[in-house]
Amino acid sequence: MYTQKNELRPWKKQRYCIPERDAARFVAQMEEVLDIYTSQHTEDEPLICMDEAAYELKADVFEPIPMTPASDRKEDYHYERHGVRALFIFFDPLRGWRRVSSREHRTRVDWALEVRQLLDVDYPHARKVKL
Repeated sequence: MYTQKNELRPWKKQRYCIPERDAARFVAQMEEVLDIYTSQHTEDEPLICMDEAAYELKADVFEPIPMTPASDRKEDYHYERHGVRALFIFFDPLRGWRRVSSREHRTRVDWALEVRQLLDVDYPHARKVKL
């Protein structure tokens, strides 16, 4: 089926980063982050990258049909929701180390407890951690 060039297609969309109004400030802050990444890191002052995310827990309502050599696995779009978990990810890109933890909430207190774990347990001998 051929569509006219001017025909509207509401089912299609493109995603891209729309720049902030204060793009110069954003670029300056990003350059600070990149400077930290490219600076020298030692065992006394490791570089630790951190991310956090919410992950929705779902279960199948109907058992999926397994794949066979002739067809793909088939899953129904219905699901049961089993809540949300907060994931905290810390990783040292130079050492190849990472830690992922899961919590019920993603509050300031949870974040502080994760950073305490990083400083007291994961890197207790570090003089300074670049987070």
